[in-house]
Amino acid sequence: MDYSKIGTNLYYTVISNANDKGINIKDSSVSVTLSNNTLAQCDTVLINNEAAFRSAFDAKPLNVVVNNLNAFGEIAYKFLALVKFKLHTQSLQDVEKYFADLKIGSLMQAYQKGGIDAVYTLFLNKAAAGTDADTFNKLNKILNDETKKLRLNSPTVSVMIKGILQNQDLDFLEWKKSGFHQPYRTELPHFTRNSYEATNKYFQTGRLDEKIPDGFRDGGRHVEFDSSGKVSQTSYPNREIIYVDRQNDKVLNDALKHLKTIFARNPYLSEKEKIKTIFAFVDRIYRVKDGIQHAADFPCVPMKLGYIINSGAGVCRHMAITAKVLADDLGLKMSLVRGRHKGSDGYLGAHIWNEVELSNGKKYLFDTAQGEFIDFASRDNVLDKYYTDSKVRMYI
Repeated sequence: MDYSKIGTNLYYTVISNANDKGINIKDSSVSVTLSNNTLAQCDTVLINNEAAFRSAFDAKPLNVVVNNLNAFGEIAYKFLALVKFKLHTQSLQDVEKYFADLKIGSLMQAYQKGGIDAVYTLFLNKAAAGTDADTFNKLNKILNDETKKLRLNSPTVSVMIKGILQNQDLDFLEWKKSGFHQPYRTELPHFTRNSYEATNKYFQTGRLDEKIPDGFRDGGRHVEFDSSGKVSQTSYPNREIIYVDRQNDKVLNDALKHLKTIFARNPYLSEKEKIKTIFAFVDRIYRVKDGIQHAADFPCVPMKLGYIINSGAGVCRHMAITAKVLADDLGLKMSLVRGRHKGSDGYLGAHIWNEVELSNGKKYLFDTAQGEFIDFASRDNVLDKYYTDSKVRMYI
């Protein structure tokens, strides 16, 4: 996760503390430097103002100040993520009880009184009072465990923290009202030339860059379709057939309409922020655990993509196709990619994800199921987990 903004705010808190004590900060460009928003630059400011910051932090060694601030930034980010996510789905009273049960109710109380700044102040006061590292390590572990349990990831969290995605944006979904909503069988639409070519190109190559046309269908990596749109006799169907039919799929159109409303409500979103919003939107759609393996219960049964969306239950295949269709219709360049993902046990499991290319040429891995949104130029080692179907590393 990127904690730079949280870290920057904490540095501002220390600067304010220094100013309150009448301590002079010699670097006149402090605010400009900090506005660039990287922890490395913040650390440079601290080094240039060592005496002032040590005084502001009750003469603690500079490395302790830096380490504490970075640790606080990470903890505060995770806490804020949990608050935002919980308030998306529960009442304030339930959220208060949730944090009380975790034995960190004091953080929620501070947040209610003064927002995240009050949480920073709470951390700083604890540090100044000599709170030991074990206490913060325990707090960090609690927040780590909870964010993993709730499948919170950086793109979704950043979109929620900024208030771009709001809880009511998903009210059109049936599962929001009553939990898992059983999808049901429908009839496959006729194949057009475009849908036939797109469907079989994806089946044969494991990749689709062009826009997904109506009539496109996917029954998994073992299901091929003939020119009439029927499952080939040589196929081995073991899951439902997802198909795209914008003309007759109300839920899919509602999803697109609500996403457009979000963009209209936030007119200054950059292209990258729009992509992250689609990531968070899809991530929040597929949040129902009960029935998540419904695909295995309906081998070769045709289902509109909107019915899968409405169920709230989905795995990588459903998420990646949904993201691709939404991005296509919003004019954003996204690819659908099939391959394998290396798990923590080393097993290369079947997987589907997306790739994104912005108009400035920057490319990103977009994997909602794994919670990954990574700049390919970063050469992040997470990229080493992605393989082709033939078990060759995808990104070298």
